[in-house]
Amino acid sequence: EIVLNRYGLETREGRLHPEQLDDQSFLERHHALVVKKLEQKMNELEMFAQTLSRKNRELQVSEARYRGLFEQANVAIYVLQRNTFKVLDVNKLGLALLGYSREDLVALSCFPFEKSEANALVKFQNQEEYFGESVIVARDGKPVQVELSAGTFGTGDESKILLFVRDITEQKKIREMLAQAEKLSLMGTLASGIAHEIRNPLAAVTLNLQYLEQKLAGVPSSYDS
Repeated sequence: EIVLNRYGLETREGRLHPEQLDDQSFLERHHALVVKKLEQKMNELEMFAQTLSRKNRELQVSEARYRGLFEQANVAIYVLQRNTFKVLDVNKLGLALLGYSREDLVALSCFPFEKSEANALVKFQNQEEYFGESVIVARDGKPVQVELSAGTFGTGDESKILLFVRDITEQKKIREMLAQAEKLSLMGTLASGIAHEIRNPLAAVTLNLQYLEQKLAGVPSSYDS
């Protein structure tokens, strides 16, 4: 092994001073040492570059997989900034649900909750996880009844909300129709019961009248004389 320092060259056999070497030998040894060091550094850089390239490919594959799952999910998904509730990302169903383009939705200062549902934002701020129902406003101004499921990730200013939204407008209508049908059914049952209670005494009166009619059929009436 050869080491170059300010005193000259050193080998395992001992130090070689410049005066012990002619200029040509010194330059050759110096050149060989520099080339060797450069080769080592180049090998290290090449290994680092290969590792970096492999990590980059893995990251791209992982990102593509995440994006595919995100876009093809069968529920609307929104990524919100936790402090401002600004939309950072959205999948296809999320855009379809609200009727916005991606650019227009991301440009909004806040996720479009209905004003009466603004307290939903406070719930997100105060909880790590949230599940409930709310109302959001589509681009055409139409209110949309939704079921929300949310969780947070990240820390500090980088904290974000992952918001899953499912349209339950039709379910709400069906629930209301079922509730109305149940009320009508109860009213029908009540009416039937009342009619039954009324029919019972009427039936007894009818029977008694028929009995009296038969019994008095052969008795001459006072009007006959």
